[in-house]
Amino acid sequence: MDYSRIVDLPEFGSAVAAAASLAVAVGGWLFGRATGRKAPVVLMQILHSAVDSVAKAAIKRNLSAAEAAELLFEHLFASVPDTVRKLQPSGEVLGTLLEGKLGDAAALQHVIDAPALRENVAEHVLSMARALGKGGRVR
Repeated sequence: MDYSRIVDLPEFGSAVAAAASLAVAVGGWLFGRATGRKAPVVLMQILHSAVDSVAKAAIKRNLSAAEAAELLFEHLFASVPDTVRKLQPSGEVLGTLLEGKLGDAAALQHVIDAPALRENVAEHVLSMARALGKGGRVR
């Protein structure tokens, strides 16, 4: 029996990710309706979406790790400052997030080699976070 077709189902993975995102969004919307405020899960989803946008742009623009880290902070403070203020993510968390999202973006764009993938982007994010806030927390 040929199992290669079962393993090679990018549509299935995308559908599962979309369903999970929808479930989180609906749960956050229900929480917001019940309490009048945004759930931490929704805030984390907003942060993940912003980091995902940066990763896709960094791969498309062929940015270095340092440039990707700089773009991350520019984008976060320009597009989701309230989310950043409420969550106060650490530099380690943002670095790990960006690192993972860069890998996803590279795979999505069929990029095998990119400057941001060759360097330690998490280290660049952490050093920038330390320069911006106390103890590496972004506020």
